[in-house]
Amino acid sequence: MDFQKFFLKKFFNIKGKRDFFSFGSLISIASITIGVIALTVSLALFSGYYDTMKEIILGVNSHIYILKFGNETIQHEEYMRVSSMLDTVEAVQSYAPFLYTEGMAVRDADIAGVIIRGLDFEKEIETSDIGCFIEEGTYAQDGDFTVIGSNIAKRLHITVGDTIKLITPMNADVTFAGMIPSSIEVEVSGIFSSGMFEFDNSLVLLPMKTAQEFLSISDHYSGISVKLRNEFIEEADIVASHIQQKLSCLV
Repeated sequence: MDFQKFFLKKFFNIKGKRDFFSFGSLISIASITIGVIALTVSLALFSGYYDTMKEIILGVNSHIYILKFGNETIQHEEYMRVSSMLDTVEAVQSYAPFLYTEGMAVRDADIAGVIIRGLDFEKEIETSDIGCFIEEGTYAQDGDFTVIGSNIAKRLHITVGDTIKLITPMNADVTFAGMIPSSIEVEVSGIFSSGMFEFDNSLVLLPMKTAQEFLSISDHYSGISVKLRNEFIEEADIVASHIQQKLSCLV
């Protein structure tokens, strides 16, 4: 006798109906139901968490970054050639140059280690959602202004309109007294909160020209951030390889 016939005979004959609605059967059914509900809720929560984390990470970062080997910077002429190449790639929606360095933010006796990123804000808002995360104030395209993460603001006890000093050892001046790190005083024009501790606790955003003057590298960039069209996001690794091949032809 196969399983299907055995199951039907056991649970759908007269005696089986009484057994089916016994206390033990009801407990088993309830347990299975609760287990299925718990599993469904867990999968829904995990799916929502995954989507939220993906939205936050891609909201601050781009899908692809173009960098040179080592600590070499990209000259403006090279950026223009790469820009022309990116315009021919169907998967690319937008791109923007950026500067990157590590340093410290100082306000009176408070000090915070930070990641300083120079941006062309007008182009950056096309490649990321950083503008949507600004909760207080706004960004400034030019001038000695900065947008900082909400946790940095709490650590330094500052708000929009306050002034902080940024310090970095990059391109430090060498004197008889030793190395003097580069520093600049900037006004906080905005505070952002992405919802991810790593970003809110470390990112300091500067206008591109201000960052270039601060780091003494005029018309140079650390890299290029690239945003892909929605239909190509899941194929970012393939698109990145395609762009890398095209870049090798520009050298």
